[in-house]
Amino acid sequence: MTILKNSFHLADRYGVGLMNPAAFLAAALFQPFTGYLMDAVGRTGSVYPLEAYQQVFTVYILSMLLALVCSFFKKSKGGA
Repeated sequence: MTILKNSFHLADRYGVGLMNPAAFLAAALFQPFTGYLMDAVGRTGSVYPLEAYQQVFTVYILSMLLALVCSFFKKSKGGA
């Protein structure tokens, strides 16, 4: 345990600790937002039309592209 503790700096441990629940937080935020977007288009009978799915997937693709662009501005530490 000591080897593992000494191999990571304190800031790295906090970073990992904060990033682990990020996927759960994103799912908790995107799921109701997806429902809102699909309800905004409306239903055709008991199913959602293709436009509702296209709108949701467009938002997902744009959010992934935004995350990619943000990753280019992340400052990295020196080294490999």
